[in-house]
Amino acid sequence: MTSDSLSSGCGPLTPQPRFSSLKRAVFSSSGALTSFIMFLLAASILGGEIKPRPEASGEGSGRVVLDMSGYPSRFDGPVNKALILTPVVSDFVTVDQTETNILAVPMFIKDQTENSFLKKLYPGLLTKKTTISGFGQGVIGCEEVLALQPDALIVWEHFSQLYRKFGFRGLVAISDFSEGKDKLYDFLGRLADKKEWADFLVGRGRRQLEVLPHLVPADTQSIGFLVMHRDGFRIFPMIKDFNRDIALIKGRNYGENFKRNIGLGLETVLLLNPEFIFLYWNVSLSVEDFCQIPAWRNLKAVRLKQVYKMPFGSSKMEGPVERPLLYYWILLITRPETRTRIHFREMIKSAYLEVYGYKISDDELDEYLLLCENSASANYEMIFSE
Repeated sequence: MTSDSLSSGCGPLTPQPRFSSLKRAVFSSSGALTSFIMFLLAASILGGEIKPRPEASGEGSGRVVLDMSGYPSRFDGPVNKALILTPVVSDFVTVDQTETNILAVPMFIKDQTENSFLKKLYPGLLTKKTTISGFGQGVIGCEEVLALQPDALIVWEHFSQLYRKFGFRGLVAISDFSEGKDKLYDFLGRLADKKEWADFLVGRGRRQLEVLPHLVPADTQSIGFLVMHRDGFRIFPMIKDFNRDIALIKGRNYGENFKRNIGLGLETVLLLNPEFIFLYWNVSLSVEDFCQIPAWRNLKAVRLKQVYKMPFGSSKMEGPVERPLLYYWILLITRPETRTRIHFREMIKSAYLEVYGYKISDDELDEYLLLCENSASANYEMIFSE
């Protein structure tokens, strides 16, 4: 790993939507549909009803791992050729502590890796084979799985039954982790045979969360905010663990009760009138451009210059390593008086050294924290440049 800068000046650190990515997504979706049809056609050619794969038992060689849906899969040895068709690549490499055991990943993972700190931690992800699956959710077809010959096939639970009919060895399903990623890390720890390390990461994250309530005075009122997802003021409800844990710092996500990615009308946004607005990593607008939109100029957050671009980190600020860091980041912005008690830059340095063995430089920290992108936002440089 190197310590070269990801970008120069104030260039974007986080992945930005691009036309080429959109074009890829369109063709990937078309390819996924074709593969899906071919998958079903292959099933019919194999002759009538295909019996589900027999459940793994204690007989025979190898180890048995229960996936997140409770289904057992047998492995002859350590996983060293994983085909991952879900957005858990950063979690897998964090648990496995290497990218060498990944065989192929969806294109969007390469895009995110190229434009995030994941590139510095696991540069080998950029050279992995690319699946034809669109965004890791489509069925890529049994012919590609057979050609790649993975020893672990990681798919969404709602697609697993189709693959299961073909009896792919090493098939494991990822189920919903909106309540948090503790169960995901437990499973990945068992899958990668790194259970002790996975438990350490989960415990580390929990200990950081336990400190948060003690940093906020008991008599203070809660502070509301909105998270903008993509463009067009689509509200991101985040996930259940975020909305639950943000209460630890007396914060409230005003979008928690809205449907995912819903586009709110001007009247609704003005009625909510949040004190703070956070732009998720996939918003192409800069903070300055967002604040120049006439419809939003009367919002309290815009008038007070309390609009901020969220860091991406190496995992979209998810999981037990970076999700707690996101809460501390929000706490420092919404309650800047806590900065005397939180040494945030040291927290990031410590996390990256302890978890990834990577010594992050001060210049890289500036990029991580998007100091340039948030330079016009209230108190940002005062809080995060020290």
